[in-house]
Amino acid sequence: NGAIPSAAKMLQTAVRTGNTPPAGLWTRVVDVPEFNRMVVATNNKAAVLTSITMMHARNLHDQFHESDLLLFIDKQGGRDHYTRLLMNTFPDMPLKVLMESAQESRYLITAPPRPGKTLLVFREKAEQHCLATALASMACKYIRELYMTMFNRWWSLHIPEIKATAGYYTDAMRWLAQAEPEFAP
Repeated sequence: NGAIPSAAKMLQTAVRTGNTPPAGLWTRVVDVPEFNRMVVATNNKAAVLTSITMMHARNLHDQFHESDLLLFIDKQGGRDHYTRLLMNTFPDMPLKVLMESAQESRYLITAPPRPGKTLLVFREKAEQHCLATALASMACKYIRELYMTMFNRWWSLHIPEIKATAGYYTDAMRWLAQAEPEFAP
C-alpha cells in the first residue's frame, strides 16, 4: 500500500517548508496509579494535565536554551491568564506578559546569561494553528489508542463476552456496569 509512504512524504515536506519546524516529539505516559495519585493530591483532573504540560514546557526550555524556542500550547482548562502557572514552572527566570486574551495568551521567558528565549503561546485549538502541536496531539491520541487496545485485549481474555471500550466517560460507565459482576468475590 502506497498510502503510508505518500503521507510520510507529505508530512516531511510540510515540516521542511514550515516556518517553525518541530525540534522533536516527546510524550509522557501516565499510568493509572500515578494519575489517580496526582488527582487525589490536586483534587483536579485539569490541574494534573496542566502540570504535565508545564513539565514538558520546562524540559524543552532547558534542553533548547541555546536557541530561541516557540511553544504553541492548547489552552489549559479554558483559562486566559497563565502568569502564575508560568512563574511556578519557571521560578528563576524573567517572565514578560506579551498579551492575554480570550483567543490567545503569549509570554516570553528569558534566562540570562543564556542566549535563547522561549515564547509560549496558549491558544484554543492550537493544533489547528501549529503543525508541531497537531503532531503532538496525534502522537498522544495514538498512544492512548494503543493502551486501550491492550486493555481491551487483556479483559477480553478474562471476560470474552465484554464489549471493548474507548475509555471515555459514558462508554467507560457502560463497560464498568458490564464488567462489575466479574469483580464480585
